[in-house]
Amino acid sequence: MSKEADRDIVKVMVKESYDSFISKVRELYQGEDSPITLRDGQWWVKDRKTFWDEAAKHVYDDHLVAFQQAVITVLGERDPSFEIERDQRWFLTGGVDGKELSYSHRLRESMAETLALMSVFPEALQNCTKGKPETVVVNVMRETLLKADWVLWGSLNSLLPMLAEANPELFLQAVDIGLRQESSPFLKLFQQEGDGFTGRNYMTGLLYALEMLAWQEKYLVRVCVVLGALAQMDPGGKWANRPANSLITILLPWLPQTMASVEKRKVAVKTLFNEYPGVASRLAFNLLPNQIQTSSPTRKPLWRERVSDDFEREVSREEYFEQVSNYAEMLIDWAGYQPKYLNALAEQLNNLPKPSLERLLGVLSSEEIRDISQEDRLLLWNTLTSFTRHHRRFSDADWALRGTVLDAIDRVSEKFSPIDPRYRYRVLFSGKDFDLYEGNDDFSEQEKRLEEKRTEAVKDIFTLHGIDGIINFLESVEEPRQLGYSFATISSKEVDVSILPSLLNDEERKKSQFSAAYVFRRHQLLGWDWAAGVVKKDWSKESLVAFLTSLPFTKETWTYVEKWLGEQKELYWRTARVDAYQVNEEFEEATRNLLDNGRATAAVNFIYIAHFRQKHINPDLIYRALMEAGRSVNSVDATNAYYVVELIGKLQNLPDFDEEKLATLEWAYLPLLESHMRASPKLLERKLASDPDLFCKAIQMVFHRDDSKQDGKQPSEEEREKATNVWRLLRNWRIVPGTKDDGSVDGTNFNAWLHQVIDSCKESGHLSSALHAVGFVLIHSPEDESGLWIKREVASALNRDDAEVMRRGYWSAVINSRGAHWVDPTGKPEKELAQQFNQKAEEVENEGFHRFAITLRGIAEFYEKEAERIIDQNKSEGEGI
Repeated sequence: MSKEADRDIVKVMVKESYDSFISKVRELYQGEDSPITLRDGQWWVKDRKTFWDEAAKHVYDDHLVAFQQAVITVLGERDPSFEIERDQRWFLTGGVDGKELSYSHRLRESMAETLALMSVFPEALQNCTKGKPETVVVNVMRETLLKADWVLWGSLNSLLPMLAEANPELFLQAVDIGLRQESSPFLKLFQQEGDGFTGRNYMTGLLYALEMLAWQEKYLVRVCVVLGALAQMDPGGKWANRPANSLITILLPWLPQTMASVEKRKVAVKTLFNEYPGVASRLAFNLLPNQIQTSSPTRKPLWRERVSDDFEREVSREEYFEQVSNYAEMLIDWAGYQPKYLNALAEQLNNLPKPSLERLLGVLSSEEIRDISQEDRLLLWNTLTSFTRHHRRFSDADWALRGTVLDAIDRVSEKFSPIDPRYRYRVLFSGKDFDLYEGNDDFSEQEKRLEEKRTEAVKDIFTLHGIDGIINFLESVEEPRQLGYSFATISSKEVDVSILPSLLNDEERKKSQFSAAYVFRRHQLLGWDWAAGVVKKDWSKESLVAFLTSLPFTKETWTYVEKWLGEQKELYWRTARVDAYQVNEEFEEATRNLLDNGRATAAVNFIYIAHFRQKHINPDLIYRALMEAGRSVNSVDATNAYYVVELIGKLQNLPDFDEEKLATLEWAYLPLLESHMRASPKLLERKLASDPDLFCKAIQMVFHRDDSKQDGKQPSEEEREKATNVWRLLRNWRIVPGTKDDGSVDGTNFNAWLHQVIDSCKESGHLSSALHAVGFVLIHSPEDESGLWIKREVASALNRDDAEVMRRGYWSAVINSRGAHWVDPTGKPEKELAQQFNQKAEEVENEGFHRFAITLRGIAEFYEKEAERIIDQNKSEGEGI
């Protein structure tokens, strides 16, 4: 459809038939030093500027009028794909009748670029009225962008950078109009964004256009304000192309993507702070040192004030320091005396230039923030103390602050130190132990000192505020288990009564976690006499279960489970916190109890730890756990999958384990075994390679008869699932029939297997599918004893005159085996593969396997053409007409 529409437009522009136009293009192509070339049936311009200078001599006013009419028609078309729901548009990649643009992307792109050339180089149109080319550009921009709604902006997305070059002022005016509208078209376009896999982003063209204009100093401030407005409007999404990221990329101090001076860049950010302070502050933070480690070049102007493609601005130390100092000072001005913003700056102390750091410390020491709330004081105190602790701990690092600077920060932080211990000690129970260590010596010693601090902290709180103070403090800490553990260290029997069993069953997560850790630590300190003595007869079953699950996962606990819960012991086993590292020798007892109470996944994890600790567990029990876990809904997550694979591998390596059970297990976990790098269904693959009847049954389960005569019966869900599993097995099968335990192939057994497969599958009507699958596995053949790179009997089978289908399977397997790979624009890897397969073909042909050699040369030819395609694709000979 687009090709015909393109021709109609060409007729309008040149006022003659398309065939006549192409005839003239062909004549031009024949001349010496022709500015155009023909490649793969498509016309290309070698040097568009040279071509423009020559072609423009033949353009007159009436041509410009026709061109204006045509461009308004083409660029004014609204993309019909916007009539389809957002999440369904990705299906349109191949085109859907009535839901794609009438005119090709190449035509639209060429028209946009022609507008830019007319505007930037109007003098080439020497036979046109002076000012006429610029007027055409203005008219087109007014009829398209100045009147555009969100659909038209989205339709023009990829063309916007070139339209911005055509007339930057009108382009920015159009964007300003869109931003000021009550229902902005850009907000609607943001809402059209899909996810990063199947969806589209309709703002990239606008962002590229603005980034391009930002290279010119006269547009920098205006572009930054527009990007600030868009960033404020941006609802966020999965695509990396975002207005805020464009701002960072343009202004990044060590790699600025603009020709504007440092002073002009300062003006741009200062203007942003005035208009969009939230956007500006996030920008300025990202422009401080050590925030953005990598960056990519933005799109440069192609025609207007062109910046060379290899341009890379050298930024001196003085220029870099001036920029970051500017942004740091702006951030301090922005923060004022607001604790929230000052805290954000305090987190960046080591990224601030020294004058800005000193100024910030002065603000933090000022009278203006002395009366801030207790919570704000705590926030600043935690930030400052964490900062100095971290830098003292890594004092040998290049980035660390030292000496008087840290002392000055300490003096400031002391001003915010909370008086109430319930505030001062909160950070000790944050769960961030590593950040609280004060040195780099033995971690166990660090942990011991930290626990001593926690113990002293809870002692202070308990002394001043009693048990109510501890419970109140509990609500404010991030890690209640640490508090429960520390408080148990200083507790007493009288306190036990206050906590147990009331907090054990509390529905509040923090209280239940606190009490569980409390019980664990009290038992650790006082032993089973304490545990037996603290439990009372009037405790409910729920309290007993909560108490027991807080104790170590050991045989002693299980004894009390029997004693206190009796026939209701399943209440414990259904909720017990399973920790295999606490168990000594009773692994099988714990495993059976977990399995008997429906916790197969926990049992698998438990068994893996036992296996890791080199503890023995009955293989049949491992088999039971794996089979039951396989039936659990969503039971195999990433961690559990690793455990499953390791345990199946353990059973696979047991010489006397029941093969029928192992085959059942491999079948149950076939998708996992086929997808996991460390695993494979070894027994099933061996059975396929040794049992031709099993292989034939597998083929019949997956494939229709070669003659397509079917009974018309639809397979059940279970049958489809089985067929999918078998297909996976066949697709990833790597053991060549006749393979012995040492990995070599017995040629006699291979031939016998193959002959039986041919006879059986010929009778069932599946011979073609079977031979194709056999060809797939034969790429894994080892070399022959004679030194030939492939087993001689395998090569002979592939060389048979009736083995064309098998050879096609071999060809497909070779191509598919390469998998995902990086593309070298020189085509070198493909050339090397072509050489390898030509060499292999030569070797087997010399051994008498000429038909197989033809297949190998076909593979070599495929890689040769692939190399040519890659090289051709990466040539930059010009741009399409």
